[in-house]
Amino acid sequence: MNDQTDKQKLWKVYGILMGVMIGGAVLVLGGQAGWNAIQENLAKSNSPSNSTPQSLPPSLPPSPNSTISPSDIPVRTTPEQTLNNFYALTTTDNKAAGQIFTTDDFKKKYPSSDGNKKWVSLYNFIKVTQIKPIEQSASRAKMTVWLLYSFKDGREQACEYRDFTLVLNNNNFLIDDIGEATQASCP
Repeated sequence: MNDQTDKQKLWKVYGILMGVMIGGAVLVLGGQAGWNAIQENLAKSNSPSNSTPQSLPPSLPPSPNSTISPSDIPVRTTPEQTLNNFYALTTTDNKAAGQIFTTDDFKKKYPSSDGNKKWVSLYNFIKVTQIKPIEQSASRAKMTVWLLYSFKDGREQACEYRDFTLVLNNNNFLIDDIGEATQASCP
């Protein structure tokens, strides 16, 4: 009988330990999920949306003791927004996309031509599917961008990636250079 009560005590302790371990795991995982949700909401609230441009703060006369740097003025577009907006507009109005989202240096390197119009007319859309920063500062960004091409003639969609250099110009990131395309499978 003494053996039986020892076994019962042992199972009771084992049950309590298992309950504590399972409860701890639930708390840890639930806490992590909660923390991730908080971080995601903070990131969403701190990043400008694609549809509503941020308004600039009202101009105040500078005080004699203060200096204003470009980093004090909010950026209206991020490099990611510029790339997405450029390709969203490219198939509908390639010339406007080039005028709005590229620097003067880019326009000199890659002048608009009839060949560009024919090339763009082949696609239903060109979509940015993934962007990975290579290097980034407050006024310059280099990104690897994956692009998905949908053909009007029904051919299978194609993907490629390119490196883009963007620079800050009047509070907007503009495309300044584009690397050679590398054919790849879609990410």
